[in-house]
Amino acid sequence: PRFAFVVYSNEIGNKPLFAVQISNKRNGVRIKNVWTRNRLFKIREDKSRNPAIITEEPHYLGRVPIIEYPANNARLGSFEIVLSLLDAINAAFSDLADGREQFINALMIIKGADITDEQIKQVRELGGIKVPTDGDVKYLVSELNQTQNGETINLMIDTMLEIVGMPKRSGGSGGTSDNGIAVILRDGFADAEARASDTERIFKKSENELLRIALRICNAKRGMKLQLSSVEPHFTRQNTDNLLAKVQALTTMLASNKIHPRLAWQLSTLVSDPESAYTISQEYEQSRIEQEEQLLAESVSVHLDGDDV
Repeated sequence: PRFAFVVYSNEIGNKPLFAVQISNKRNGVRIKNVWTRNRLFKIREDKSRNPAIITEEPHYLGRVPIIEYPANNARLGSFEIVLSLLDAINAAFSDLADGREQFINALMIIKGADITDEQIKQVRELGGIKVPTDGDVKYLVSELNQTQNGETINLMIDTMLEIVGMPKRSGGSGGTSDNGIAVILRDGFADAEARASDTERIFKKSENELLRIALRICNAKRGMKLQLSSVEPHFTRQNTDNLLAKVQALTTMLASNKIHPRLAWQLSTLVSDPESAYTISQEYEQSRIEQEEQLLAESVSVHLDGDDV
C-alpha cells in the first residue's frame, strides 16, 4: 500500500478507473506504472519530479490488475480506531513507573540537625542518623496508588479488546464450571469470529476480482475454459470450537430425509469447505454401498454353490 494505490469512480458502483504502482530507483528517479482497464502507461519522474510518459502499450486483461483488499468498510487498520486508548494505556504504565522511581528516590528531610554533604553520604552508607530529641527525619514522598491505577489500566485494556474484537487472555474467575460455549461468549472469541467473518466478506469481493483476472490469463495463455463460478475462495479458520454440538447437528440433519446433505454440511459449519466435504462424503458413501453389494453378491453365490453340492 505504500507504493500502490487505486483510483475509483464516484459514480454508483465505484468502479476502479486506474491504479498506480510506484518504483523508486537508486539515482532518485521514480517510475510509475499506471494501469487502466486496457492500457499500461510507464511514467518517469526525475529528481525534480518532472513526469514524462516513457511507454504506452495495451494489455488484454480487461480490468485494472491492481486490487485493493480493505480490512473493513471504513478502510481503517485493525487497531487504528483505538490509538487514543493505546496512548492512554502507555501513559498510565509510564506514570506507574515514574511513581515507583519517585518513591525510591524520595528526598530525605532532616529537622533539628545541620549536617554536611559528607555526613549525608555516611547516612546513605550506614542507613541511619542521630538527631536531637526535638529533631525529626522523614522522606518527602507522595506515593501513587498502584491498585487504583492498575484497575484503571485493566479497564482500558478490556475496553480496547472489546472495540477491536480481540479475545481476552485473563479468562474468568477460578472455580467456575464454564463449558466451551460459555468461554467463547465470555472471553470474546465470539466477537473475534464475527470480526473475522466481516473481513472475510470484504476480502471475498477482492478475491473474486483477482480470480477474474487470473482466469482470464489462464484462458488466454493455456486455452482453458474456466469461469468464476468454477472456483470458490475459502478462508480457513479453526472450526473445532463447540465440535460436539456441530457434529450432532450434522448427523441429525443428515438423518432427516427433508434436508439435502449439501445443506446439512453448510449449516453445521463443521468444516471450512462444505462443498468439498459433501463431495468426498458422497464418494465414500457410494463406494461403501458398492462394497456391501459386492460382499452380498459373493455371499449369495457361495450359498447357492453350497445348495448345489
